This record gives sequence, C-alpha cells and structure tokens, in this order.
Amino acid sequence: MKSAFRSLRDLSSGGRGTVFPIASNGMACNDLICHLSFFLVLSYCACGFRLHRSHSARPWLTRTHQAPAAFTATQQQQQQQQLIPSRPHPERIVISGGGPTGLATAIMLARRGYRDITVLERMDEAEYLAEKDRTYVLGVFPRGRNALSSIGVDVDRMDREGVPEYMSNVTTLKPSDWSPFLVATKPSNVTALKRQSLVRMLYDHIHSDSGLSDAIHVVLGAEVATVDKPSSECVRVIYRDTRSGKEKMIDADLVIGCDGVNSKVVESMKRLDKTFRIHCLSNISSLAGVNDVRYKMLCLPSDLTVDYQPSSQPGPREKLRFLPSTVIILLSALRNRKLPFRLTSFGGPANQERVVLVLCTKDHPILGCNTGEEVLRCLEGNLPFVRNLREIVPMAEAELFAKRKIGRFSLPRYASTCHHGSRVLLMGDAIHSFPADIGQGVSSSLEDVQILSTILDATNDDWREALPRFTKERQPDCRALAVLSHRYKNVAREWTPAAYKLKLFADLLIKRLLSRLFPFAFSPSVMTSLTRADIKYSEMLRRDNATRRRIWAVGVVLAALLVRLVAPVVVTGAAGGLLGKMATF
Repeated sequence: MKSAFRSLRDLSSGGRGTVFPIASNGMACNDLICHLSFFLVLSYCACGFRLHRSHSARPWLTRTHQAPAAFTATQQQQQQQQLIPSRPHPERIVISGGGPTGLATAIMLARRGYRDITVLERMDEAEYLAEKDRTYVLGVFPRGRNALSSIGVDVDRMDREGVPEYMSNVTTLKPSDWSPFLVATKPSNVTALKRQSLVRMLYDHIHSDSGLSDAIHVVLGAEVATVDKPSSECVRVIYRDTRSGKEKMIDADLVIGCDGVNSKVVESMKRLDKTFRIHCLSNISSLAGVNDVRYKMLCLPSDLTVDYQPSSQPGPREKLRFLPSTVIILLSALRNRKLPFRLTSFGGPANQERVVLVLCTKDHPILGCNTGEEVLRCLEGNLPFVRNLREIVPMAEAELFAKRKIGRFSLPRYASTCHHGSRVLLMGDAIHSFPADIGQGVSSSLEDVQILSTILDATNDDWREALPRFTKERQPDCRALAVLSHRYKNVAREWTPAAYKLKLFADLLIKRLLSRLFPFAFSPSVMTSLTRADIKYSEMLRRDNATRRRIWAVGVVLAALLVRLVAPVVVTGAAGGLLGKMATF
C-alpha cells in the first residue's frame, strides 16, 4: 500500500475527484460480499438504460446553500458601534470554559445585548494564549464557518492562519520507502488550523471591540469546581483561583457549560437532575482499541528537510524537503502490533510551527520518557530511517515533549438533555464528544452557538422557552454525531483488520455510485454530506440508515435469486451423479 490513506474519486464525468480519508476498523465479511454483489449487478443493469429525471426530483444532488459572507471591515465597525441596546434588567451569565465554544457563545450573547457575561477559564494567561499541550489541528467545516460568520468573526483571518483544502498533500515515510499522495480535491470550504490559533482569534476579536470587551469578562486561572442551585432565582458557581488556591463563588442567572468532555457543569447536572444521563458507546467491542490510544503533541519547524535512508537501500541518503502545507506521516520501523507508533505532522502556514501528533498505545515507552534524551532515543529507535532526527527535533523541544500531558480520545457519547430548568445549559463537547474520525468536533460545537442564537430570535430571548427548544432540536443531532462517529471510526487504524478498510471503501464507492444512478432511493456517503452545512446530523443518520437497509434488502433479494438459479443446476448435477453411480452396480 503506497499510502496510509485511500481515496475515492468523484464518479461524475470529466471532473476531478473528491478524496475522503478511509477509516480502518473491523466489520463482518458478509456485509462486504453483499455490497460487492449488489455493485456488480447494478453496474450491469445501468448499462442497459438511462435515467431521465429532472434536477428537482433528485434530493441528494441539490446545491448546498451559500455560506453567509464574512463581515467586511466597515460592517464590523458599524456593528461595534450599533450593538443591540442593553436590556432593562441585565442578566448575569457565567460560561464555564474559555475554548472556541465558550468564547463564541460569549460573543453571540454580547451581540444580542447582554452586558454581564463572565467566562471562567482554568488556564492562566501564559498557558491559555501560548500553551502547546492542546495545539492540535482542527478542521473547520462549512457549518462551523457559517457559525463564526453569523457572530461577526473575521473568517478571512482563519484562512490566513490555517490551510484550506484539508489533507490535500500527504507524504508517507515508511522504513522501506516513501510515497507522496497528491490529492486534487474540489473546493469544500474546509480549513485546517491550530486550536490555539482559533482561540486567539476569538480572544482578540473580543478585546478589539469595545462593545464586546465591556460586556465580556474573561477570568483566566479560574477552575470551576461545582455548580449549585441555592434558589430558583439564581445558580451559584464555585471556582478555584489556580494562582492562590482560594475558592471563590459567583451567583448567576444562567450558567452555560462549555468546558468539554470532563465538564464540571455536567457533573453538577448529574446531581441536580436525577434523570440526566451521558450515553457512552464504550460497551461496543469494536471500540476497545480506541480506549488504549494515547497521544502527545510535538512542535517542529514549518520548513522541514529529512535525511531519508530506507532499510532496503543502505546506499546514499535522500534529502526530502517538505513545504509547510504538506502533511507528513511517519510509520514506526518496529513491527510490534501490541505497541503501534506513528507520527503525523500537519501542514500549516510558513510562519507557524508544525504540529505533530504522536499516536501510540498507553503502554508505549515514549509516554514514560522523563528527559529529552530519553525522548530522542525512543524516536531514533522507532524511526531509524530519519538520519537527521536530532536536527529536526531539538533537545529543548524534546524536553518540553517529556513534560507535556498525555491526551486520549473520547469515546462517542452524547447527553440525554442539554439543559436543566431555565438556569443551566450545556453546549459543545459537554453534550456531544467523539474521536476525531469525522472531523466535526469544533464545527458541531460552533453550530450549537448558531442554533441557540436562532432559537433566541424565535423566542424573543425567553430562556424558559428557549432552553427546552434547544434540547428538542439539538439532542437528536448529538446522538447522530456519536453514532456516525462510531460507524465511520478510523482513529485506531493500527488496531483493526484490513477487512474493514476494504468494506468501508466498498461502502463509499457503492453509495456514491447508487446515489448518482438512483438518487430518489439512495443517499451518498456520510463523508460527502459532512461538507454540506444545510443537512442536519440527524438527517444524515436517517438517510444513511435508510440507504443501508435498502442495500441489504436488495442484496438479500439478489442472493435469493442467485440461489434459485444455481440450486436447480446443483440438484440436477447431483442427481445425475447419483444415477450414474447406481447404474454401475
């Protein structure tokens, strides 16, 4: 296999193909056989006739809605000067979590006229704006882009600090050889950028606007401990000052939990609402490998030159120079299935460091390294074909790597409800979290903000009506995100058999073909729908389930017809053989 990824070309005539990363987890072989048999029969049938249907009768091929245009500089200045007037009785709102979701929610509420918004963030200022433990790369899809535009954020800055056309140039370095993987993709408005860059962009947006900075107070070094409800009129948030260690409290009319997977607000919700549940798909055996996956971040120069010497060619080294936008994948030379190891260096702008995701199992020796020298020795043992590794990874960066926190991927999970009464609301990863398989983490969280704003418009900012409506509209999408993430999982590709890779490739190919031949009956792959902002996640799941059922039904019918055709021949042959044996006696 010449690359760690497989691609699926657009089957439309003459055009360039759209490429999707292919996941790799196990699946039953009968599913694959059914897909392939169905594909062969329909390919034969498609040659005999041509469909004549109008474009309006093809719901899967409708054009995507245009994303709202980004605010121009003049429009932003006008909006800064003409914010919605303050309400006669300002509500005190506390947001737990200063990540992209928390800051975007604060900006949206300030634009609506709320003037007393406090954002509590656990990290201090130095760590918050320059920390590298969580400097992983995010994929902002059109729905996330639309949400940022709707609150007045300059998405052009996001394009400048990120890389458009995500994963369009990939090179894989293996012990035996290296292989470039150049992808010609159609424009999809998908931008890859660092989490730190997105947070800084939103943080700067708040402080560059006097109207926003007066309404939003970001408190750094404030770790939320618990949320209590002493009365029906307010909610009490108790947080710890990480600098002094002292506990403080603040009373609010509304608390919004945007503090991620390990949300303290979620823990408080379990105590306040006995019916509240977090549904986790951890009982699914095929997710066992994901539980063992760990990652750490490494930062390298953007302009990278590798002295490459494969094990099969002990001759002169080959110098490989990679552009800043190139994604580089390095696979370990140690063939140990129990301790897989890989480095993925994401592309980025020329003026920023490369973000490298070190992916391994929880028992891998590199996670136990305490010094920079131990880290370098472990990297050299796994990547002996990179001869200038100590030049690429300076000792100072190796020392920082040894001290960084170990990360783990969340299992697909979703909350049973998004609110408690009219005083507590959950958003973002607090209500839907999953591995980075379908790339919807930040985009789905930002869409939460846009949906809440739309509901507040419809309810005239009546929170008692808005919060139940938010749960009713968003909870089905939360469940759909978890299910789709599990269905198209690919984080633990080293842990899964090759049969799943073939099954998923057949799944993508067949659904893409069938959606073009019979758009009234079959929907395209979910990977195609994810780039569209006008399709809800729950609708994607419904369409995908319907298509899977129809493929199975047709497969069963074809199998039955095949048995009916073959059975008489087999019976006749067996009977003839039996009669021949009887005739010899």
